[in-house]
Amino acid sequence: MITKQQGKRRNMREAAFKIVFASLFIEQTMKFRQEIYKLVQLPADCCEDADKLVDSVLNNKQELLEVLSKYCIRYKVEHLFYTDKAFLLLALAEMKYFTDVNHIIIVDEIVSIAKKYSTEHGLSFINGVLAAYIKDIELNAYITHILENTEE
Repeated sequence: MITKQQGKRRNMREAAFKIVFASLFIEQTMKFRQEIYKLVQLPADCCEDADKLVDSVLNNKQELLEVLSKYCIRYKVEHLFYTDKAFLLLALAEMKYFTDVNHIIIVDEIVSIAKKYSTEHGLSFINGVLAAYIKDIELNAYITHILENTEE
């Protein structure tokens, strides 16, 4: 069962996805964002969170694409389906630039939303790329922890 707060975050992520997806084709305006927020009936506090998430994708798009290319083993980033690319950019940005949500929850939410917009192959691909990214983050954190504790 999804709590009210979880539902708000999911709606926020879905609105952010729609904006990031559209940004792959057209230049974004605040009016466009506001129309999306109105369309999905996003509360004002969630609009602010969605703006922060979208801005983190758009302002760091090149860096996120480089990270993404590292984890797209047999695919070139420019050949990915736009829906899958938008979901991956969104999830990577949230994991990389926001620390208030567990990475597993982000992946779960992104995959849940992607069920509406992507294919079975796309869901597996998104899940696999994000799992590999999380595994590397955890491994790097573990190595850093060990190194910090052995220097003493």
